[in-house]
Amino acid sequence: MSDSTTYDVRVYQTKVYKGRQVTTYRVRWKVGPRLCKEGFRNAAQADSFRSAILTAARRGEVFSLATGRPLAWERDRHDTTWYEFVCAYVDMTWKLASAKYRKDIGADQRGDCAQAAGAGHRQAGRQDRGREYRPAPPHDPGELHGLRSRTRPA
Repeated sequence: MSDSTTYDVRVYQTKVYKGRQVTTYRVRWKVGPRLCKEGFRNAAQADSFRSAILTAARRGEVFSLATGRPLAWERDRHDTTWYEFVCAYVDMTWKLASAKYRKDIGADQRGDCAQAAGAGHRQAGRQDRGREYRPAPPHDPGELHGLRSRTRPA
């Protein structure tokens, strides 16, 4: 057992806070020296969460001091970044894809990678003054030529 885990857990009574518009049910428990709390809108949800923590404590599970929850509840951390995952997906599908589909895969990857880098995070799914956001026109002259050949003149 490391310094960031403990078996010392105490579960307290659920507190009810009646606000002006919403009632909040707050589950409180203590993991080592740290007081943890979680709010819920429904009493049933709060009671279910409290009983899950109480059951884990009675089973003798190890709790994390950082999160205040049992270690069994934490997800496994993967070393693969999002960008590496997208590149692996493209590499996997590239050989079997037709030329037209390859173009779409490349366009999707360029857009997703720009969002992951933070370039387009404000523009993704944004609506501006009642209009949907339209991405900037392509920078490749070849793509512009194809666009011109598929559209009618005004």
